[in-house]
Amino acid sequence: MHTHAHTHACHTRTHTRMSQALFVDQHSDHSRNRERRKREERNDEAVHGGGSRASALAAEATEGGETAILMQGGTMSYSRVRGGEGVCVGGGPDSSRRGAGAREVGVRQQAEETVGLLVDQREEELEEEVVVLEKVHLRVQRGQFLVICGQIGAGKSTLLAALAEALPLARGRVTSNGSRAYAGQKAFVMTGSIRDNVLFQQRMDTRRYWDALQRAQLMPDLALLPQGDLTVVGTEGVQLSGGQRARVALARVLYADVDVVLLDDIMSALDAHTGAAVWRDALCWSKSRGKTVVLVTHQLQLLQRAEVDLVALLAGQRLVACAPFAEVQHIHT
Repeated sequence: MHTHAHTHACHTRTHTRMSQALFVDQHSDHSRNRERRKREERNDEAVHGGGSRASALAAEATEGGETAILMQGGTMSYSRVRGGEGVCVGGGPDSSRRGAGAREVGVRQQAEETVGLLVDQREEELEEEVVVLEKVHLRVQRGQFLVICGQIGAGKSTLLAALAEALPLARGRVTSNGSRAYAGQKAFVMTGSIRDNVLFQQRMDTRRYWDALQRAQLMPDLALLPQGDLTVVGTEGVQLSGGQRARVALARVLYADVDVVLLDDIMSALDAHTGAAVWRDALCWSKSRGKTVVLVTHQLQLLQRAEVDLVALLAGQRLVACAPFAEVQHIHT
């Protein structure tokens, strides 16, 4: 009984980790689309029962600009052992913080099950749902630049993962149009060369490849490496700094050349000079090409930039506002 929950937790963490590397959806997997439609049908009643806001968003999606991402009544949560440290059964970007507790509880309860102490206990008595965000209604049009902000622990990374469909919703639904790429807060770097990490099993396009490296501000770093972009990095990119790993993940997203770009706090690992160049050459450039950009950041000065169309403010397990900065700046949380 608990072994199943523990195995599911481990599987979810692995899935989320790989999703943070690069999540590209070309809408070519018919079976996955069928499963999505079934899930949407199951959630339809809950979504439209969530109030007029969901209905208004659905109506707006058919008017004005083309919708890139639409979330209706989205609720994100995880499960934890009652009275324990917490087991992230539902997955999510914060699962690593709860991983040690999950393993400890799993080992202890597996031992107890072996001697028959937990045979008659039901799983629902051991776990409880912890809501991270609830009833989120959000619409982003194609070509818009959305910045997600809020205090530490407000659920920014969770919302971004849900928008990327790398994290399943507990309730509600999220839909998107076009291909998308998602880079999580902890940049994923696999064992192999920098080129391997950027291409990520995609076909080599020389011009696009070197353009992605340049826009990610990696060229000065490559000049210092013994074999340039063919330099092999170890497990999780241990030879690279945090900023270098973040820019390798960014180059991977840029090379994918998708419609929707989702980046989790990539600016925090960069110095001021490199951050300004990445903002100009990668993020603003993506927007100028008609791509939809969604960025999580703690750098509040970025919210006022002219390129930013919408600011999503999170607080108290809610999406407090999603509007231009001029409308959001006076909101107190």
